[in-house]
Amino acid sequence: MRVTPGGLLIPIRVVPFFVLFFLVSCGSVEQLSLDESDPDADFAEGEEAVFLFGTDFVSSGQIYTADFDAASSLSNTGVTGLGSSAVIRLFDGLLYVLHDGFSIGSSDNLQILDPSGGLATVNQWSTGNGTNPQDLVVMENKAYISLYNPENDETNVDGAGNPADVIVMNTETGEMEKRLGFFDFLNDDGNRTGRAASMVLADNLIYVCLQDLEGDSFEHNTSGLIGIINTSTDEVEGVITLQGRNPVDIAYSSGEEKLYVANQAPFDFSLGNFDTSTSFGGLEIVNLNDPAGTILIDDEDLGGYVERLSVATPLAVAAPPASADGKVFVVASEMDSATFAFTSGIVSMNDDNEELSGFTLFAGESSDVREMASDGNGRLWIARRTISADDGSASDPRVDVFDISSGDLVGETMEPEVPVTSIAIGEI
Repeated sequence: MRVTPGGLLIPIRVVPFFVLFFLVSCGSVEQLSLDESDPDADFAEGEEAVFLFGTDFVSSGQIYTADFDAASSLSNTGVTGLGSSAVIRLFDGLLYVLHDGFSIGSSDNLQILDPSGGLATVNQWSTGNGTNPQDLVVMENKAYISLYNPENDETNVDGAGNPADVIVMNTETGEMEKRLGFFDFLNDDGNRTGRAASMVLADNLIYVCLQDLEGDSFEHNTSGLIGIINTSTDEVEGVITLQGRNPVDIAYSSGEEKLYVANQAPFDFSLGNFDTSTSFGGLEIVNLNDPAGTILIDDEDLGGYVERLSVATPLAVAAPPASADGKVFVVASEMDSATFAFTSGIVSMNDDNEELSGFTLFAGESSDVREMASDGNGRLWIARRTISADDGSASDPRVDVFDISSGDLVGETMEPEVPVTSIAIGEI
């Protein structure tokens, strides 16, 4: 889910709720053309690296990298043939670029790049025209991909003939090995649409955000769901029913065996703003040992509507200090529809916390946080930009890196040409 072309000031994850008709459907179910590799973009195997996808939303996206150890020296890798909107992920040394339905130039497809081979495109496969893919998890040669608009591809149906919210794709051949749907669990409001979004892997289970919004109006008319897929059998195991609605992001703490879900408040056109007065927006904590007893921390109490989150767990931090273990980071944003003043604050807590009192401000004074991700050195990478209070225009895209334990800025402020909207960190 991406912002609309032209710079409309609506945060990324809420766009499909009221501009779905802007979806771009192009490409083919056959293998797409491969781009040229950049011979100067090689990365050493066995090393941790960072990749950042930047975009102006109307032209080809750009993939940046940086001096990982020094957290500095942002540079453009020179990869061509990208769409204007994408999510990037690293799995087993390969960089996966998932172009969504808002992407101009290359939409509804998965592109696989090899960092150790000059970032050449290894394969590129369509997810189905108009399906608007959102997120993916890759295990060996299988990619589990969530689709926001699965109904747009008439061939994309599960065993019962209903739209498949998640496809299981063979990354080597592009073949659809399985199509999985959550139709029977959705609210029977006359138009059952799961609106599958962010996903996370925990052991052998994939947890999928199902927004379950009302038809084409995208009203928040029922509880959000977390779908469960067993990767050992490639079958749907059921759902977790949330207190909140419209889950837009999800993260997992292996140490606590908990899911953290960002439930984004609805955009109210009469207010011209996000309505945080509702009782179903905020951060929801799901203890996987007792998934029925979720805890919802209200977005107003967190300082604004919740957009995204990240977890730095002991497994993701090499020899972490105690204060870096199991940290949860939440982006809470506020917008003044009259003055265009826009602020994003990042609040944090330990992953064993379940109360508002356990939160502290980690990084304030951010006009608009677009993405954040933790690395293996106990650091948090934050991509942000400035929103003008005069006219709502965006400028000054930058990337900063903070020490998780101290909260101090490390390295140098990096300045991409366009805002960074997705960050992938991992071993090559």
